[in-house]
Amino acid sequence: MLYFSLSLCLLSLFSILISPTSFAQEIYLDPIIVTSSRLGGKNLRVGDAWNYKQIEDYPVYSLPDLLGYFPSVDMRKRGVYGIQGDLSIRGSNFEQTSILLDGINLNDPQTGHHNFDLPLTLFDIERVEILRGQGSSLYGPGAFGGALNIITKKPKGKKFIYEASRGEYNLWTQGLSLTYPFPGFTSRFSCEYKQSSGYKPETDFIQRNFYGDIVKEVDRGEIDFVFGFMDKDFGASNFYSSFFPREEEHTQTQFSRISFLQGDTQVSLYYRRHWDNFLLDRTRPGWNENVHTTYIYGGQFIDKKKTNFGKLVWGLDFVYDKITSTKLNKHSRNRGAIFLEWENDFREKYILNLALREDHYSDWGGEFSPNLNFGYLIDDGLKLRSSVGQAFRVPSYTELYYQDSANMGNSSLVPEHAFSWEVGLDKTQGNNLFGITFFKRKTRNTIDWVRENNASAWQAANIGEIFLKGIELDYKFINPDLKNRLHRLSNIFSLERFAYTYIESDRKAEVSLSKYILDHLQHQFVLGFRNLLPLGFTQVWNLNYKERAEGSGWFVLDSRIVKRISEKKFNYEIFLEGTNLSNANYQEVSGVSLPGRWLSLGIKFEF
Repeated sequence: MLYFSLSLCLLSLFSILISPTSFAQEIYLDPIIVTSSRLGGKNLRVGDAWNYKQIEDYPVYSLPDLLGYFPSVDMRKRGVYGIQGDLSIRGSNFEQTSILLDGINLNDPQTGHHNFDLPLTLFDIERVEILRGQGSSLYGPGAFGGALNIITKKPKGKKFIYEASRGEYNLWTQGLSLTYPFPGFTSRFSCEYKQSSGYKPETDFIQRNFYGDIVKEVDRGEIDFVFGFMDKDFGASNFYSSFFPREEEHTQTQFSRISFLQGDTQVSLYYRRHWDNFLLDRTRPGWNENVHTTYIYGGQFIDKKKTNFGKLVWGLDFVYDKITSTKLNKHSRNRGAIFLEWENDFREKYILNLALREDHYSDWGGEFSPNLNFGYLIDDGLKLRSSVGQAFRVPSYTELYYQDSANMGNSSLVPEHAFSWEVGLDKTQGNNLFGITFFKRKTRNTIDWVRENNASAWQAANIGEIFLKGIELDYKFINPDLKNRLHRLSNIFSLERFAYTYIESDRKAEVSLSKYILDHLQHQFVLGFRNLLPLGFTQVWNLNYKERAEGSGWFVLDSRIVKRISEKKFNYEIFLEGTNLSNANYQEVSGVSLPGRWLSLGIKFEF
């Protein structure tokens, strides 16, 4: 309680001490429409999205930090500041969620633990979208509980951004981004550097990111070339084993993509290389050291059309991936896919959306993923929606081939499948949105790591059927009267979001101990609000409560105070950030304790 009180005092006094007067500041809520289909249009699926302006308001240094503020999302961090995290949506595990970059599925074939090794910076993100519910009909394998789509900015005009911060535990971050139009093409180059001595022994880290985007206009369209590099070196205390607290990991990621866009037609080719060097004990180099390198080569074709019978998009996917590993040996596989989505309105009140996709794997053959969505516009701003569909996931290379004394892969694994349905109601009035959704999911041939007792090794297996159901409540709003009062009184709060998710699960599998499948959130509560402070300072708060199906819950409170100054073409910003101000003692992954209260101070300017 002492740390909690001191943290609140510091965050509040920071701006009050600077100025005794109060000025008005406009509060802005961007009415974002989540793209839950490749066609856009009316939303028949529930989801969420933040644009870059919203991201800038919160104490966020990485994508995993940001995703912790989304409802129905369980961002299970092993390390802080984006070092490593496992994404779960609607009770899925980290292997059952698709990670997309501009609509391209980049899930790591070795293990989902590396899905967030994405070589880009926060400067490069236009918006982040979450699709809740199955997404295989749109994006292919993996999207059981949902999908994350990171949409990048396109370089336009001239801009230079620099940001730096210092914080507790010897935290030091720097980042810069330059957007500049050269003769014949436009470009943006971004880089960032983050390091800390760690909040406890063996949690130190150094991270470097670089991202570039070059766009060239041609006679019939444009060519977009993207490339990035990420390097992480970090202490991985208890990340994978509680018996070895001195684990260390070093990863590198390279990514490149070239796309040709002409009207509503796009052709893309892409490449991803991921290198992972893991030490079970950093004080004993070479002992139990694993080195894995994975490669992804892919291509995608998408074409959109408007017809007399509605909107249509169709496309082709091809992916080849392989691994070279000291632990998993050498393996490779490929898949091809064709997909189609159609949508039409009837009598101005009924909306029908159908998505079909067929994937064919070299190892497992064909996988068909249909999805049907229906909407009914009951009244102005009131919409009833429903969705039913099927998803699938193939096992990772780790699940298939990893072997040691504590974990045994299984080369006989087959793909797992999920059948999902949901029904929901949305009410929109101005910038106010209320939504309620009921959902169910049945998984068969479920893949998990299981064992009979604590003395036996974990074994990858298809364990049978899992049943999951839940409810989501979501309310985002600005109260106009309260907003006007905020122009006069600096100590009045503006509530921006309230969300609650409840999930329960059951299984028809004779398994004594399960590692991942049933270890999901049962209760999640998200509350976001802000208040104005003297001299135009703004304070943003986020309160998050999480409680697992088996275990106690915890509250985490984060806050950011920022002052923005604009002078002609120059914009300046000073900020103070605090995470876990509640100083909660909690673990999102068993055995990995996360830090208590953490304060940092920073500056940012752009012109």
